[in-house]
Amino acid sequence: ETKLGFGGLLTVNFDIGKKKDSTLQSSFIKNSVIYTVKRQTELESSGTLYVSSNKLINPFKVRYALFPEYYFGTENPTPWAAKEIIQYKRFTIENKSLFKINRLLNFGPSMRYDRIFKVTSPANGLLETSSPLGYKGSESLGLGLAMVSDKRNNVVNSTKGYYVELSFLNYGGWLKNNYSFTNIHFDARKFISLSSKRYCVLAFQLVGSFNPGKTPFKNMAEIGGSCITRGYYSGFFRYKNMVSAQTEFRLRLWRSIGAVTWVGIAKIYSSSSVSSTSFQPNIGVGLRVTINKKDNLNVRMDNGWGTRQAGTYLDVAEAF
Repeated sequence: ETKLGFGGLLTVNFDIGKKKDSTLQSSFIKNSVIYTVKRQTELESSGTLYVSSNKLINPFKVRYALFPEYYFGTENPTPWAAKEIIQYKRFTIENKSLFKINRLLNFGPSMRYDRIFKVTSPANGLLETSSPLGYKGSESLGLGLAMVSDKRNNVVNSTKGYYVELSFLNYGGWLKNNYSFTNIHFDARKFISLSSKRYCVLAFQLVGSFNPGKTPFKNMAEIGGSCITRGYYSGFFRYKNMVSAQTEFRLRLWRSIGAVTWVGIAKIYSSSSVSSTSFQPNIGVGLRVTINKKDNLNVRMDNGWGTRQAGTYLDVAEAF
């Protein structure tokens, strides 16, 4: 889709506050830029800020993209049967301001703005003939609430503790959206240290995304990508609802070199029938190189395999 591409990645770990606070999580920001010889661009800044003994947790993401992707259809049970390249401009802002309620819970407002415009696709192609909601572009503003319980010992590479998030966003007509829908999202993770000397960790994650209403196709739940259901092309399966689970085993092999292996499964379905599609499995292995020993920050390269396809991913910090 891109021919030759190149770019850069800058990650920063830091503590917010003048005095050292032993209870304060380190904040993490990741900035990336990609540019291709076909004049395609992707810019992103994302991370999580921890303020004042974790009394405020602020996850955020800002992203701009003019980037191509393969489109396999929407709620299509046989996505491998047809595909085409589509391209569009996309600008996204996500932010949560989660205030400490007690030692276990942070709660607060959440927002997401997503604009997709200047969509191009082959004439009389798959996107144009199927005409899903938002196929010519869409603008969506969602407001809602989120709850988080974060007891991880490290935000970029946890060895123990847990993380649980539940959020609700309403993209109502009262916000002047092109389409009216709702997003309900949950994310639960658990980390178990099997050996502190060897850095041997067992990690679990359960994720769900549900989108009732008139949902634009680019706001639907997607299987694939570098974090959830690695091994599938992002958007290979695109349905209104998705539930995914994965288990990962992490082990340090020698000095700064480590390895992981994982197994996962996902279920996507339309609003009309939970049994409309089968479960989609994935497995994989990965290599880790520690670039920041203080914060245990890794560069990772993962190879994942799904149904009828595979994927290779290079990134910073763990998948979850």
